[in-house]
Amino acid sequence: MRRLPILVAALAVSVALSPFPVFATRTVTLPLAVHVEDARRGEVPEWLRRANVYYAPAGVRFQVSHTRPLPAGARHLADNRARHRLARRLVRRAINVFFVDAIVDRWPSRATARAAARVGRRPSGRLGGAHIRKPDRRPKSYVIVLAYPERPGATAVGLAHELGHVLGAPHHADPDNVMSYGPARRGFDASQRRMFRRRAQRLLRAGDVRRVRRSPDR
Repeated sequence: MRRLPILVAALAVSVALSPFPVFATRTVTLPLAVHVEDARRGEVPEWLRRANVYYAPAGVRFQVSHTRPLPAGARHLADNRARHRLARRLVRRAINVFFVDAIVDRWPSRATARAAARVGRRPSGRLGGAHIRKPDRRPKSYVIVLAYPERPGATAVGLAHELGHVLGAPHHADPDNVMSYGPARRGFDASQRRMFRRRAQRLLRAGDVRRVRRSPDR
C-alpha cells in the first residue's frame, strides 16, 4: 500500500510533461458559418476535416452550422476595405469563415512582415488568410481563407491558422508551428492547445457562439 502514493505522484508528473494534454470532459465543439461559392461547397468537409486534426489534441472541434453562398464579387478581395465589407454577411453567434480566390495585400502589416521574416520570407502582396476583428460583433472577429486550387492540405492549414487567431494565438516563431509562416507547419504546442480549449469554452459560456450538437464525421 505504501507504493500507491508513489505511483500516483509518478502518474501526475507523466501527465504534466506529456505533449498532449489529457481531458476528462468531452470535446468542445464550435459552430462555423461557412461562406463559399456553390462550385466549391463540396470541398469544405475535407478542408475542415484536415483542420480539425490539428485541434483534436486540444479537445476542440469545429463544425459547420451554416453554409452561405459567396457572390462572385466577393471572391477576389482587392484591398482591406473589401475584407471589411464581408462583415455585412456575418451570421450571428458563429465563427464566420469566407473561402475566397484571392486576398491582395498591398500594404502588409508589421505583424505580417515580422511573421514572414522569421522564416526568411518577405510579404508577397497576397495573403493566404486574414483575421478581421469586429469588437461590436459576437464573436468579435471573422476569418478569410484562400481556397487553393487542388491543394486541400494548404487550404486546411490556412484555415487552422486563422482559427488559431480567433482563439487568441499570435504568430509563432517556430516554422513547424501552424501559427507561423513556415512551409511545413505540423501542429500546435502544448501551451497553445491549453489556451484553445479555455478560449473555446469561454466563447460558449459568454454566448458569443451557439452550442451545436456534434454530428459524426462523414
